[in-house]
Amino acid sequence: MLGLRYAGRFTMLPNTFRSIQGGPEELMKGAGIDATRFFDQIHPWVNYEQILQKCYIGRLVAIDPKIDAESLLFGDKNTSPKSTTNSTQSLKLPERFTPLKVDSPKTSSNEEIKPKSSIAKEEPSPSTPPVKEPEIHYLDNYPELPKIDSTSNSQSEESEEPAEDTSHLPRFDWIQRLDWITVIFYTHAFANPQVEVFPPSEKNLMIILTYDNTIFRNELTFLESVKWPCTIQMSYETGKVEGGIWNDYGVVRQSFKTAGDVSGAKYSNVLTDKVQINHNMFLMRLERTDGCKVVIPIGKHVRIFGNVDGQEMSRSYTPVPQTLFTDLKKRDTVTDCLCLAIKRYENGNVSRFLTDREKSDLVQVTKPMGDFELRRMEKRDIFLLLAAGSGITPILTIVVFLLERRIKICQFARLLFFNRTENDIPFREELEGLERCYKRLKVDHILSQPGEHWKGLTGHVHKEMIENAIQEHIKNTGYTIEHIFTFICGPNPFVALSLDIVNKIGMTEEQIHAFQG
Repeated sequence: MLGLRYAGRFTMLPNTFRSIQGGPEELMKGAGIDATRFFDQIHPWVNYEQILQKCYIGRLVAIDPKIDAESLLFGDKNTSPKSTTNSTQSLKLPERFTPLKVDSPKTSSNEEIKPKSSIAKEEPSPSTPPVKEPEIHYLDNYPELPKIDSTSNSQSEESEEPAEDTSHLPRFDWIQRLDWITVIFYTHAFANPQVEVFPPSEKNLMIILTYDNTIFRNELTFLESVKWPCTIQMSYETGKVEGGIWNDYGVVRQSFKTAGDVSGAKYSNVLTDKVQINHNMFLMRLERTDGCKVVIPIGKHVRIFGNVDGQEMSRSYTPVPQTLFTDLKKRDTVTDCLCLAIKRYENGNVSRFLTDREKSDLVQVTKPMGDFELRRMEKRDIFLLLAAGSGITPILTIVVFLLERRIKICQFARLLFFNRTENDIPFREELEGLERCYKRLKVDHILSQPGEHWKGLTGHVHKEMIENAIQEHIKNTGYTIEHIFTFICGPNPFVALSLDIVNKIGMTEEQIHAFQG
């Protein structure tokens, strides 16, 4: 029998584990250590929950964060006669994918490999007229990148110029069935990339990933015509990007360049859906007119432009989850269009312009901007979120992400949501639905102008309110204030006051991110 720790779960593998690919030698590389990263690097697409379900013993829990759970359960690594240090140093992980040409598909027409998550295929109706496939004029927005020679992956030893460093290119993989292909790119954990999948031109497809201030251009040539549209799945924890549905895969060419200033680039978007949330807030769905499927990184914002009385004006908005059009529960497919929650101000030129738009109207939108880094949350598992009014928009996406985490599970998240009146609270039912599904989340609504029947908290943000919220969660857990990560978003006076309070109660800059309006 072999015990294995993965994603906080302890499993006991039977003797049949010898038949697993790689055999006991590979499995023993995870002995005595947390095998989560090892497993995810080798098999990031495998559904471990289904495979290990019958072997599940229980969860590994350390009440006090200062306790070394590995030493407690497996012994001191420094004194063990079989130190795990050597085994991890000798561990050979797969090299990053750098080939410029990949030959024919993995399987013959009679073989079938089932991916982790199937993407349903919708066959077009026989009566549906063929859609004319556009040329890729939209790539004019990107500076010309150097073409890569697909006939050779190596450089002659006699060449004086050093070979181009492609080690940091996103690793590429693909999974094929008889009727579709899932294309996969592995960036890195918490890379939080922007994903752009442009409509195909016959057998050619362009996928652009932007992260770490670098633009990675991936040109794919398929053996058959590409079926469109695609779907996109994103794992923010592992950095895995999946897309489908396409026919047999042929060749991929990868290149990269440093990302420049994107504030001046604007793209035409069409309003495809509009829903009024309350008396002054609207939920709007926008899609690119060039057909490009876009995934906006978590915590980034875009600028929306409008023509008001003959003068161009703009304002920044942070996207919200597309699932708000139905509910705010866990999503299976990531948003591949732009969804905004816009609060209408009677003296706000841009907000009035946007909320007056109707379906099929066009607006100009920039690329994502902002200094938020998702990787700051990688080692955190308890969170405080302070939002006021429309400042809830970036918080919504972050809350959904926190509750979906699988590798380092969020232990609890506390949201203090400030509004004037009860009628001003947006997405109240959706937040209550999240609370019912996830006991790790607690939401408090605080009103500055409450009605006579209001039984909740009242007033403005103050030190005692925040301290009480924190102590309610960390009492008798072993956690302290220094373990908490705090998000703040709202009007500038609210952000300034909240920053002052959390600093006074002992939080450092490394524990705080404030979204500035």
